[in-house]
Amino acid sequence: METKEQSVDQVYYDYLKEEGYCPKKYDDGDIGFKHEGNTYIIHIDHDDPEFFRMSSIYGYKCKNDDDKTKAYKAASETTKMKKMVKTIIVENGKDIVIITAVECILNLWMDFKINLNRWLKAMDSAIYYFIQNMLKEENHES
Repeated sequence: METKEQSVDQVYYDYLKEEGYCPKKYDDGDIGFKHEGNTYIIHIDHDDPEFFRMSSIYGYKCKNDDDKTKAYKAASETTKMKKMVKTIIVENGKDIVIITAVECILNLWMDFKINLNRWLKAMDSAIYYFIQNMLKEENHES
């Protein structure tokens, strides 16, 4: 996937810039960009340039431990129901961090250009689905 002229991170960076995003390269080689108010990170693995991973992080305030349990359940349901997207919960003290991620193998870097919008929509849909599940759980308690 890497070309002799450009590394995979440069290909992603250049394409995002061409499309009007304002990509940022991080010290570890990852690339960040904003889309519709959310920040997305493309994780670069120079040892495996065909592996593609893009993630986004959202904070969620939990009222109690029951909320955390519901969040794990909602994340599992979201991962099950939403194509391509993993929904991961990481505990952060009393609250949680929700990570949505797309992972795949790209044999051609052109696949990135073709699929970027679909991945972004899928990740946005997954976080919306997660939040709807959390709200549904709250409404069942009332």
